[in-house]
Amino acid sequence: MDTKADSDIKKDLIKILDCILRNVERKCDTCKECADVDVCCFITDAIIVYKHRGRKHTGSAL
Repeated sequence: MDTKADSDIKKDLIKILDCILRNVERKCDTCKECADVDVCCFITDAIIVYKHRGRKHTGSAL
């Protein structure tokens, strides 16, 4: 059974992922809407770099 802390973490992760999906096609400009700006921008930048290089992201770089 999920605790309140688990539920809060899931909500934050959903916010971060939603923000990343909106920002992958353009530079990270609305990350301030996320629960964790640094994490969102770091992951978004990593995805943009991999797309620019024409590679599929394997998760190993993170």
